[in-house]
Amino acid sequence: GVNFSKIDLLAVTNGPGGFTGLRVGLAAARGISLAGGLACIGISNLEVVANGVSYDERDSSHILSTIDTKREDIYIQIFTNASKGSSLQPLGEPQAILPENLAAYLHLMLPVKNNVKNKILVVGDAAERSIKKIRESGNKAVAGKTSLAIDARGVALIAANQWNGSFLRESLQPLYLRSPDATIPINSGRLRP
Repeated sequence: GVNFSKIDLLAVTNGPGGFTGLRVGLAAARGISLAGGLACIGISNLEVVANGVSYDERDSSHILSTIDTKREDIYIQIFTNASKGSSLQPLGEPQAILPENLAAYLHLMLPVKNNVKNKILVVGDAAERSIKKIRESGNKAVAGKTSLAIDARGVALIAANQWNGSFLRESLQPLYLRSPDATIPINSGRLRP
């Protein structure tokens, strides 16, 4: 029931995720943005999952956002909550990683200070796979109580907080963390009619 004149900003998730789904969703958002003369911003699914954690649950922890790729690897990104009530800050770029490499990743991202291991709140649908490997590295890992769903309200809230009033269409690039499964076959050199 709202027309374009009442909308300031469109928001869409830009990945990581499936190749075709990302392309379709981003193309639709770009088309609506252009047709309505609206600003549009792309938000990472990992950021949406991390920001679904309540302020009380954050408790100045590091938050590891995880998404199951339905393969051996998982998508991850780590965030920090500097103080209660503050917004989350990413500590690195999103990555596709094998769970057995989480210990090395966390060692790089969260160096141990004064022999005190980091407390990591793990959220997302790959949390269970991740927690075991994190604990093996000596860090304290607990599962978050947050919903696993990526919902429109969370996307809208992040977009509103990040929007600086410009069009931001450069953020509409898909966030791919690994190569596509489909590849172009190598031509044997013979042309067929």
